[in-house]
Amino acid sequence: MASLTPPPSDAPKNTRKPSILTRQPFKFLYTAFTLTNLPLRLSLILLLYISRSLRQHPQWTYCQSVGKAIFSLWWNYTTAIRYRTPKFLSPGREKDHFVIMPFVSNSPSPYRAPLDLPTIHPTTIGGVWFPKSYVTTQEPTQVAIHFHGGAYVLGGCRQMESGWGPEVLTRHIKGFVLQPQYRLASEEGCCFPAAVQDGLTAYSYVLNVLGVSPKQVILSGESAGGNLVLAILRYLHGEGNGVMPLPRAALLWSPWLDLTAKKEDIDGHGNAKIDYITGDLVEWGIERYTPPGWDSGNPYLSPLGNEFESKVPIFLQTGTAEVLYDDHVKFAEGMREKGTEVELLEIENAPHDTFGAGIILGYSKEVENAAEKAAVFAEKAGKNWRMNVNM
Repeated sequence: MASLTPPPSDAPKNTRKPSILTRQPFKFLYTAFTLTNLPLRLSLILLLYISRSLRQHPQWTYCQSVGKAIFSLWWNYTTAIRYRTPKFLSPGREKDHFVIMPFVSNSPSPYRAPLDLPTIHPTTIGGVWFPKSYVTTQEPTQVAIHFHGGAYVLGGCRQMESGWGPEVLTRHIKGFVLQPQYRLASEEGCCFPAAVQDGLTAYSYVLNVLGVSPKQVILSGESAGGNLVLAILRYLHGEGNGVMPLPRAALLWSPWLDLTAKKEDIDGHGNAKIDYITGDLVEWGIERYTPPGWDSGNPYLSPLGNEFESKVPIFLQTGTAEVLYDDHVKFAEGMREKGTEVELLEIENAPHDTFGAGIILGYSKEVENAAEKAAVFAEKAGKNWRMNVNM
């Protein structure tokens, strides 16, 4: 396969001046104001959506409307102050579910161009196992490496940060889920390719330390985590060809596909008043994740419009009320045209990332059903795995 990476562009990054809420003492004052008014806002939300005519979507239940509104409060607050999610390598409340994964230091290095920027280096990362710590079994056991969402600037691997989706997945794949604590671009020096390096570190750990066959490994990701999965697949098919074997299947849950989108594109979308994704969050993620001097349309950053033939079959779940819904449909079509097997599952009237937040958004049953279909898809992919990797 020819090189998939064009040279970095001289196009300037978005340098819009950050809000004063990101600086002290304004951050403190805004936080105090938000906390003081939270009980009143929650009460108003609980009362407002009793009336079906006032709900964000005419088909939504009371619980779905309230859940979306409460979820939006958190996302809007964390985006406004540019919240930094604490990361640490101690187990904490995860105890023996937590694992430390050292980066690969042997030669040849798996972190080849474009994953070897001089300012971004591989590092030791943590991760959390679901539903329990991995144990070797006599029978082949599936392992899904799942990457959380958060526009590359928010979220985490731990139970209280992003634990519901992985728990759902474990009930259907009949195996283990490992959620890596990949570096977030909200930290200095952690733009692309830091997260992709960490993804390869986790993949190498499962393959080479635990000895799991690639035929039993599934790469899974929600929102930005789906973007990360596609970057890993692109690398393994291209510049990283031969570095590591291809996994069994890829599961993409509301993946973020276009980092060229502007704040106005998101806020002006037809689903903007229904979904909780905002232009401010997208703008923040793009600004932080895009390396200096790079074009955000680079194939490793924006899969949409840069589709490729993947020997790894892809399951893609979307919600028809997402601001990213159109991107998902176009991408699925584009990948199919390139020769990739893609199964697209649409959840009617659902907002963004019900996989990760369905329990809050009121889509628990729909997500359980989606996870079951994803498991069936992965099972089929496993039967065809040898044929796929040798194509």
